[in-house]
Amino acid sequence: MREAGVALARKLKADLPVPSVSRRRSLRAMRDRLGFKAWPQDVLRHTAASQLLALRKDAAAVALELGNSPQVLLTHYRELVTREQAAEFWGISSGATA
Repeated sequence: MREAGVALARKLKADLPVPSVSRRRSLRAMRDRLGFKAWPQDVLRHTAASQLLALRKDAAAVALELGNSPQVLLTHYRELVTREQAAEFWGISSGATA
């Protein structure tokens, strides 16, 4: 999955790596747009875990990628989203508008 993201970034001629100031600014803007006063702890990691597990249906592979155990993934992230929702989530591109 990471390789696909890097390939897309190169295709879009993104300036990599993203400077930390730009990353922080983007995350704050996203947080504000979503209506959060503060980011819930590890929300991006938890979102990725839920979406990857739903899409791939392979707890061992996702656990290896995220540094968790398959049991942790199955206990906390299984069936939170459907495979169709995950496919839609991962299909979001930088050109998408809300």
